[in-house]
Amino acid sequence: MDFPTPGMYLTPVPQEELLRLKNDCEIPDVPTQLTYHLRRAASGGGDLADEWNNKPHRLIYDACREIERLNVCKQELEDLVEQLNWELVCYESDT
Repeated sequence: MDFPTPGMYLTPVPQEELLRLKNDCEIPDVPTQLTYHLRRAASGGGDLADEWNNKPHRLIYDACREIERLNVCKQELEDLVEQLNWELVCYESDT
C-alpha cells in the first residue's frame, strides 16, 4: 500500500470494514485505507490516534497529499481515456 507519508505504516483494513463504514456513516464513496485511519484518529482511535493528539496538522497534510495523489491518478486516467477514444475514432474512420 502506498501512503502519502513515506514510512507510514497503517494496519490494513478489510474491504468489508470499509464498505460497512461507507454504509453505516452514509459516506458517498468507499473510504481509502488512509481516509479510514484519518477518520479513526479524529475520533481518538486507530493507528494514528497519537498523531492526532500530538500533531494534528500532520494528518491534515497527509490528507492533502492523498487528495493531490488521487487527483493526479484521475487526470492520468482521463488523459488515457481521451487518447483511447481518439485512437478508436481514427480506427473507425480507417475501416
